[in-house]
Amino acid sequence: MKRSRPPALDVELTQLAAFKSGRTHREINDDRHSYQISIYGRECTRRLINSNVLVSGMEGLRCEIAKNLVLAGVNSVTIHDESDVTLWDLSGSFIFSEDDLGKNKAMASIAKLQEINNSVLISAKTTVLVKEELRDFQVVVFTNTMLEKAVEFNKYCHQHQPPIAFIRADVRGLFASVFCDFGPKFTVFDVNGEDAYSSCAYILKETRSRTAVSIVHPSPDDLGFRAGDKVVFSQIRGMEGLCDGRPRVISTSSGKNFCIEEDAMNYSVISPCGGVKKVESKELMFKPLHQALYNPGDFSNNGGSLYHHLAFQALDEFIGKLRRLPFSGFEGDAKIIIDIFVDINNRLPVDRRVSINRKLLRDFAFGARAVLSPMATIFGAIVGQEALKACSGKFHPFFQFFYFDSIESLPSESLNSEDLKPMSSRYDAQISVFGSKLQKKMEESKIFVVGSGTLGCEFLKQVALMGVCTGDSGKLTITDDGFIEASTIARQFMFSDQNIGQLKSNVAASAALLINPRINVQALQNRACPDSEDVMDNWFWEDFTVVINALDNIKEQYVDYINKRCLYFRKALLDSATLGSKCRTRTIIPCLTDNSSASLDRLRNYEYLRSVYERPLNMEHCLSWAKSQFDILFDKTPNEANRYLTNPHEYLAAMRHGIEAKYTLHNVHVCLEDHLTCDTFSDCLSWACHKYHQYFVHDIMMMRLVNFDKATFAFVRPIEFGLDEATLEFIKAAAILRSTSFGIPIPSWVDDDYMMSQAVGKVVTPKYEVNKETCFRFTTEPRADDATLVNEIVPKLEISRGKVAADFRMHPIQFDKDGDRNYHMELVYSLASFRAKNFGIDSFKMCPARYFFRQTNSRVDASRPIASGLVCLELYKVIDGKDKIESYRNTCVDIAVPSLSTSQPLPPTMTQFKGINWTVWKLWELGGDKMLEVLIHDLSKVGITVATVAFGHHRVIYNSLKDEHQERKQRTLPDLVRQFARADLRGSRYFYVVVSCYEDIVLPLIRIRNLDGNLFA
Repeated sequence: MKRSRPPALDVELTQLAAFKSGRTHREINDDRHSYQISIYGRECTRRLINSNVLVSGMEGLRCEIAKNLVLAGVNSVTIHDESDVTLWDLSGSFIFSEDDLGKNKAMASIAKLQEINNSVLISAKTTVLVKEELRDFQVVVFTNTMLEKAVEFNKYCHQHQPPIAFIRADVRGLFASVFCDFGPKFTVFDVNGEDAYSSCAYILKETRSRTAVSIVHPSPDDLGFRAGDKVVFSQIRGMEGLCDGRPRVISTSSGKNFCIEEDAMNYSVISPCGGVKKVESKELMFKPLHQALYNPGDFSNNGGSLYHHLAFQALDEFIGKLRRLPFSGFEGDAKIIIDIFVDINNRLPVDRRVSINRKLLRDFAFGARAVLSPMATIFGAIVGQEALKACSGKFHPFFQFFYFDSIESLPSESLNSEDLKPMSSRYDAQISVFGSKLQKKMEESKIFVVGSGTLGCEFLKQVALMGVCTGDSGKLTITDDGFIEASTIARQFMFSDQNIGQLKSNVAASAALLINPRINVQALQNRACPDSEDVMDNWFWEDFTVVINALDNIKEQYVDYINKRCLYFRKALLDSATLGSKCRTRTIIPCLTDNSSASLDRLRNYEYLRSVYERPLNMEHCLSWAKSQFDILFDKTPNEANRYLTNPHEYLAAMRHGIEAKYTLHNVHVCLEDHLTCDTFSDCLSWACHKYHQYFVHDIMMMRLVNFDKATFAFVRPIEFGLDEATLEFIKAAAILRSTSFGIPIPSWVDDDYMMSQAVGKVVTPKYEVNKETCFRFTTEPRADDATLVNEIVPKLEISRGKVAADFRMHPIQFDKDGDRNYHMELVYSLASFRAKNFGIDSFKMCPARYFFRQTNSRVDASRPIASGLVCLELYKVIDGKDKIESYRNTCVDIAVPSLSTSQPLPPTMTQFKGINWTVWKLWELGGDKMLEVLIHDLSKVGITVATVAFGHHRVIYNSLKDEHQERKQRTLPDLVRQFARADLRGSRYFYVVVSCYEDIVLPLIRIRNLDGNLFA
């Protein structure tokens, strides 16, 4: 059962305009549009939700464009197509099924698009479109449109007042093109998607006509503010006229200061400190298609090249002459396109002509009829995002042409006409590009997809459309331990309101079967981590052809675990990650490429971190600080404590040399000590009161003492403890989360304000003494005595561990901003509000606070399908068995700039140690009848001192530091693995062990055979 939707509309556009008029001025609904606000901001969201978009045509590319527009929540989407669904369409579009064959494409798509978002008005037009009908739209998108018609529509849009944004896009096999014309003058309000440069300002009155501004925390690399930049001020009390949101132009800039032309002499300054932020905007002047086509400009800043530009011109001329697309595998059509290309090239000035690559043009012609699912997914997202840029003014659009190809995805074997013949199947379009042999390989593949959230569902959609894992031996396994939440529905096309509370993997598997009933899919409900190795054992991993990592918005430790598993079992790994407007993909092929982990963590500059932790400038800084405190108290420290309690000796050995060892070990020690004195909810209340005094009284007084000579801290004030509503909300939220973390029952009276105030009033809090000796807590730089401090903490930890029960474990809490009364946001918001009050910063309500965390973790909707499509282009290569590193690509994309860059993966790093060379993919072998001491001895002969031996990466079977492990040297490795790793080795010809050593090197895996053998053979 899907979401309710309005009835499908099949109306003329003149009638539709009247119907839409009642929705012209939609207002923002904070709940419904929270996700859009977190990405685009309120003003851009207002423009977005009042925009009407036309998408002409409904084959695979246009289905993806429409899907992304509907997910984004524009006012209306009108679908135009005069043709019917054919078998050819099924390999490129998730919208159509075999039941839709023979139906009009526009009409067949309405119901499924409406299910994605019932707040968007979706309508269809099935008759011929004329240019005058475009006047009711802010954006029009055309695909598979003949050049002369596109030029006619574009001229009308360019000359219309106001201009109508025009986009023309096409996917032709493994080639794609995009053209954008947003009018003679288009303003971009955010040119790169990055946070505008901001800092702490200190106002220095100078003259009646000019105000000098000093930057308190300049970046060590760059001032960031230059003459001519526009800036806005905030949070300067007594100078509200300067903080009116109106941009001021910097007249002069030098060193740590700049000046603006502003009379500030009449302001009564209460606090001269506040925030200053750079305002970035840009105006673009687009040319219409008929002009840009023959004067495309420089391709260095856009994707593609002049070669692509001429190839698509040749195809347009072919279609104009023959009124059809070229046939796949037909050499006659390919020759015509090559001849047209040569003719166009010869008409260019000599210095602009390109060399002729006949094989590339032949491949281009052969695949021109096909719309492949990965290409449609990538460019459906890109073009959809370009339409949203035109609607909102957010992010820089393509200017004006963009081209892309993935010609290296073609099979290694040369294809003949017989390979490309259609087989009357739903995969005929794909077969026309890759041939029937590769199609058969894809059908028999075995693939493991880790994660079935928004990113994972994009993979499942494409795998289903590509026909992967649909053969008798094929199998698609997906796993995810998460449940569907209401907050994720707005970003999803596979889940609906009726699925809330259900397991993601189960619902995603069912949705994949609806797209392609032939797919062999198995859904698991396990997180891929060491705790699940009883399910995902050796035989489980050995079964797969390739692993696809779809862990979006999850801790790096799980991504690293998948990476290590693929290294251990020598499996290809296709990895991807998204962050804001960015995404990247990474291809790891056994023995060919490096497998080192890469991360897309947001990079924050030095000044931002100082602002968050030392001198916040705004409520956003306070929220960042509050979230970090939540993570330390309830997530990171409990996890670290559990790791320590589970394996204390190994944990301490690993932690002693860590950068944050003293802080982490100190927090773990305090946590265990607190457990010994925290038995009841009243104890948790007492702890929460102590935390209030620490954060908002004691630490603030110390901060003032340390920074007594800095003007920016002159107005910092501690907050006295009271029993007001805000304080009680903080105490309640902190105490409840503390109880949950320690497994302490929560009494029913916590929601009774009177009883809560009575209980809090009985808490006795200590008097804190502030002196310079205690101020070292605010020193984060490494100290000479760090090692000494660690050595002092370790014995205390051991004593605390001896006091707690052997089976005691804490309950870590991961921050969830959208939970219904889980007290996560209540605590973080209270922490941030009180800190803002400490620093004289204006606070805001809970709802904008939620926006902040959605923005911090949000991905632009287009980034996920782009990443998944790029990964699936690599999937073709992996299944084909390409064995040259030159065939594979890593990709980095930033939709906001925009840019799409590809690079060849790096080869594996070679380690050299005392005459022995190896990479991480190298295998050393040893006979299974050998004792552990043989392994240790063989390694010692080349200067390697064994520290630990593990089965897998986590089940340690030998630790050189433990006396009780020394007797294990006299046993064979299979015996040790069976007993201490509890592994079933029956039927196994070999297994692997991971050896760590005291030398600063990473050793290769060691394979244990059942035959005699020597190490390094």
